[in-house]
Amino acid sequence: MTERPISYRDLAERLRKFGCVEDAARGKGGHRLWVRRLPDGRMARCAVPFHGPGRDVPPGILRSLRRRLGLALPDGVTDREFYEG
Repeated sequence: MTERPISYRDLAERLRKFGCVEDAARGKGGHRLWVRRLPDGRMARCAVPFHGPGRDVPPGILRSLRRRLGLALPDGVTDREFYEG
């Protein structure tokens, strides 16, 4: 399965399932900052464009987001777990 666009609302739900938290005090303009504690104790951060809860987040941004937050295949999270979980 490859990356496919999903709405920001669905993305937020999936990220929360994996222990990510939206840092409401951070992020500028049309972006929201998401934070996740990695298994080795470090904090991973990634800004995600926000143009409304129903708008789709493009596949390239999802790929980058998953890599930066440790939610990609090399980190042990399959596409199926992420999208269908």
